Amino acid sequence: MTSSTVTGNRASAPDGGTALSAGIHVAASGNLTLGSTTVRGNTATAPGGTAQGGGIGNAGGTLTAGQVNIGNNTASAPGGTAQGGGLFSTGTSTLNQSAVIANRATDGGGIFEAAGTVTLNNTAVRANTPNNCAPQASIPTCTG
Repeated sequence: MTSSTVTGNRASAPDGGTALSAGIHVAASGNLTLGSTTVRGNTATAPGGTAQGGGIGNAGGTLTAGQVNIGNNTASAPGGTAQGGGLFSTGTSTLNQSAVIANRATDGGGIFEAAGTVTLNNTAVRANTPNNCAPQASIPTCTG
């Protein structure tokens, strides 16, 4: 997908369920390449449950992104677990010359690497709440 904007989408799960991938979903066997794309203002919500990947959720596939802006996305789960406001990944995710800025979650406001590998090449990850990448030290070149 190139020269696109993915904005204002919602994934929700009531009563303790799981909300995954509000903006873009990469399936376990999927392969997605993004170029010159903006993923902004998407929200995954799961009160009392689990919300993962407000902007992008990679559920075990392969994501390659170049010149992609992932910003102002949210994973929210009051009374539950919210991970990866910008990107939640259990697969292989590579971000080249991209930006992950101003996303929100309980943990991994910018990026949460639950499994697999996240690689950042000349990619800015900053100003995410409460942290840029999680778990701590799981993603080389990502700080905070």
